[in-house]
Amino acid sequence: MKQKIICLIAFMLCASITWAQNNDSSTEKELIIQGPYVTKLKAITESNMIILTWQNPDDFKGTILVYRHNSEISNDNLLMASEIAQLNNTKLSYVDFPPRSQSFYYAILLKDENNTVYYNFIPARNITSTALSLAPQSESGETETEITNIKTQVKDDYIVINWKTSEPSRDLMIFRSTKAISSTDDLLGSVSPQSLEGGTSSYSDAAIPGIDYYYSVLDASQYKLGRIKINPGSNATTNAVSIPLSSTSSNNHEDFVSQRSRPLPLLSITRDVEFDQYLITSPTVLLPRKTELSDKTKSALTKLLTNVKPEGDPQMEFQVLEIDRIAESTGAANQLHKMVFNKLNLSNMETLITQLNDFQKTKQSDEIKARVGFYLGQIYYFKGQYQKAILNFIQANDHHYTTVQPWMDACFSKLMEADTK
Repeated sequence: MKQKIICLIAFMLCASITWAQNNDSSTEKELIIQGPYVTKLKAITESNMIILTWQNPDDFKGTILVYRHNSEISNDNLLMASEIAQLNNTKLSYVDFPPRSQSFYYAILLKDENNTVYYNFIPARNITSTALSLAPQSESGETETEITNIKTQVKDDYIVINWKTSEPSRDLMIFRSTKAISSTDDLLGSVSPQSLEGGTSSYSDAAIPGIDYYYSVLDASQYKLGRIKINPGSNATTNAVSIPLSSTSSNNHEDFVSQRSRPLPLLSITRDVEFDQYLITSPTVLLPRKTELSDKTKSALTKLLTNVKPEGDPQMEFQVLEIDRIAESTGAANQLHKMVFNKLNLSNMETLITQLNDFQKTKQSDEIKARVGFYLGQIYYFKGQYQKAILNFIQANDHHYTTVQPWMDACFSKLMEADTK
């Protein structure tokens, strides 16, 4: 009996020791990291790229391997991942241009001078654990800007609107309305939009106290192309906001007037509402009463009008602005000079339309856009598309008024001539 008990105790001891060794071995296997590995791996998404940055181990003299896959990369699926780059040991970053509308994960592995690859997969050190993707692209080839997280708050007699944008470099437009903005039709009833430069993520509106307002922020270039997407809660507010009448300070009125984009209409009340009688007012407000001309005056006017000869058909020629006759060393002005100088002619119109339209889609100053509009207007004029010409000349009118006006007159003359035929 004693021998059986001793044997049983010995058996249990052996089993316990074996289980402990196996358990220690598996734990040790999970914790063992063989060889060097990079640290502090970070991934940032830009408009059309994903930027990876990391830190290399000290004194590493091998090759850096960059992998990409549609799920988190591990030793189990590495063979299915794509090796997208092999870099030398001095590199601390890599720029990837992956397909759009797909999510990706990354891993950075090291290979020493003996071609030994160290398969370490450590989250937040050399592999990414969060899916990364680029914003979808519109039909025009431009990245669609996503405006999200729009919020409003009242602060110091202003309504402050904040939002986030996926394309910080793109210009924006902000709309204000007294009704909720949930579709493109609702934009028609809004106040004239305010243009905002790229990088703007907030706007302070000196609104009229006591009135409920709604706001929407849109990508400027997509709006001009008619590609408008209203997403209530993302790029349009869903709750009304107003400045309380009690919080209006005495100085707010002056700030409001100075920031208003256009003046309020002047109401000229000249008649009594109840009795329909003229009110006593400045004589400059009232129009003179209709008076018949005398025969002598009519005769004199007839002679004057007889001597007036109708204007002839304006003879217009391609015109390059003086500022574009001089070649700049670099920049947008130099590009525009190369496009139009000695190339603005009847035989080159189709090519120039394509080049100028593509050039205008890029981020340029208002002055450069005005000059491009002036040249497009001339081309459309000689193509007989006078309405298109006028729309482009309007864009240049504020910057080159005296030069643009003869072209505008010529366009209207051509349109009137076509109407009379």
